[in-house]
Amino acid sequence: MDHWHFILWSRAENTFTHYDSNRIPRQVVNLGDAKRAMKWATRKSAQYLWSDVHEDDPIFIQCISYPQKTNSKLDGGLYMLHGITFW
Repeated sequence: MDHWHFILWSRAENTFTHYDSNRIPRQVVNLGDAKRAMKWATRKSAQYLWSDVHEDDPIFIQCISYPQKTNSKLDGGLYMLHGITFW
């Protein structure tokens, strides 16, 4: 694929924020992937970070205002780096 997206976990707030530079055409697939990654990370953190585990399930946040790429070139990584740098 020519696309990158990522999720960021805030331990203090127990949130996972999903950043996606190509949200519109691939929203269903990317959201599903991000939510599966959140479940996996939550399970692993409960297994290995027992000292700071939250009792509540984490909150999933979709960042709607993240910069969106407007072409089909293989530059998704550049959009992600741009968004991380200037967010």
